[in-house]
Amino acid sequence: MNFTKRVELALSELDANELTIKKLDDITNMGYVFELYASFTGEQRSSIFNSSHWLRAWFSTFWQSAWQLQVYVFYDKGNVVAIAPFYLQSQNRFPYTKSLFLLGQGEQTNMSVASEYLDILIAPFYKEQVLKALCKLVSQSPYDILYAQNALSSSNVVALIAQLNGHVRTLHYTRYQTDCSNWSIDKLSKNQRARYKKSAKQLAEIEAKIFWVTPAQFKTYWHALRALHQQRWQAKGQPGAFCEASFSQFHQAFYEHAPENVAMSAIVIKNDIVAVHYYLRSHDTLHFYQSGWDQSRYAQYSLGTFLHSWSILHADEKHYDFMMGSVRNSYKETWANHTETMVTMRHFNTLWKSAFSKYWQIIKSPFNRSSTE
Repeated sequence: MNFTKRVELALSELDANELTIKKLDDITNMGYVFELYASFTGEQRSSIFNSSHWLRAWFSTFWQSAWQLQVYVFYDKGNVVAIAPFYLQSQNRFPYTKSLFLLGQGEQTNMSVASEYLDILIAPFYKEQVLKALCKLVSQSPYDILYAQNALSSSNVVALIAQLNGHVRTLHYTRYQTDCSNWSIDKLSKNQRARYKKSAKQLAEIEAKIFWVTPAQFKTYWHALRALHQQRWQAKGQPGAFCEASFSQFHQAFYEHAPENVAMSAIVIKNDIVAVHYYLRSHDTLHFYQSGWDQSRYAQYSLGTFLHSWSILHADEKHYDFMMGSVRNSYKETWANHTETMVTMRHFNTLWKSAFSKYWQIIKSPFNRSSTE
């Protein structure tokens, strides 16, 4: 009997007046977890980062055999009402830290795909009941540090951490978003408007083409994006997002699962690709994820700034999401007309490891990003 049938049989024997909780800790359960995500989130009704497509690509790219699955599924009368998708990483050297992550985060920093908005999925009207029960379950887990990275402050995982005993460290960020229907070039500052108009004139004079990349062109423009991005960042002495092959492998896997959730805009000059923006689609939102442009030959053209404005004006989606940025002095403020507070949190279940973490490989931690604590 397969796992799904066993779960269904078990549910039929339980008291339907109370929530039933099933812990999935066997890696062979992942297929069922993906099925739950697909049916629970409705895919297009929620953030693409909380979709089965994103998690499946992450799992196939980054999962390590030593990691331990800890997924909690909540049922009410046989219906799934919550999914808490955790897993445990255990260090095999001093200080032997055990870290609890949400599925979709925890890969090495140099190959990170920077998943944002990951959360515990809870159906409406069940939040208080689920978090209360989950607090007890998580407290029994043998972790030292619980990570909630790149999360909205209003998220369920942040609410869970607030209920746990222990020490918490928090970094604050901002989500920058633009309502496309309520945005025009006139919304830019005087200096930014002048910059946009100058760039538009320069590009028109050299007969540049600006457009959305078609699915048939995706592979060509993906390679161009990678080359332009790496060229620009390596010139600054930085490795660039594409420095590790696993980063590209992840996005290739994601594209194979969900090509309709990917978009690109581009600028081409005389058949030469000089700028590419890479986006993820979530229902009515276009998430700006990565970019590359020719800084060596077209530094005076403000290609990145221009392409953001063009994409906002020509997007079919209602929202243009710049995602997480610094609280102050972010270039994303140029376009945003809506912001939300975001956080990255560490909850320490073991006090001495809270103190020790300040002095032990903190630079290498996935938590290490500039902000205020």
